[in-house]
Formats: sequence, C-alpha cells, structure tokens
Amino acid sequence: AWLNFALINGCRILPAKSKDFIRFLVLLACHYAASTVQVAAAAVHAIHRLNGYKPPLKDCDKLQDIMDAASLSAG
Repeated sequence: AWLNFALINGCRILPAKSKDFIRFLVLLACHYAASTVQVAAAAVHAIHRLNGYKPPLKDCDKLQDIMDAASLSAG
C-alpha cells in the first residue's frame, strides 16, 4: 500500500519522509480499521529497518495520535 501511495503521490519510498508517511496513515485511517493501519505502519517500519534506514516516525508522537484517532473512528 505504501509503495502505491508513494508512486501515485510522487513521494520518496525509502527513506520515507515523515510528512508523506503521516499523510499515508491518515488516508488509511479514514478507510480501514485501526488494526489494518497498525499492520501497514509496522510493515513500513520493518522495511526501513531492514534497509538500514531510520523508520519515518521512529521518535514521533504523531503515530500514536493517528492510531488513537483510527480506533475512535472504528468504534
């Protein structure tokens, strides 16, 4: 999902910019369950680590805000 989003929106895939990754997660949170957003975030986090990059939201509290909002909108 991140790859398609990045290609369509002209975003850098690796390493992802935090701003672009937040946009991606917000888009997912508007359409999918919080668990789906968590899986997508974990996948992008893992692929960054495997390729020697710092994950885009490693030290960012915005990720928790997005997850909280996704949980609220689902329930």
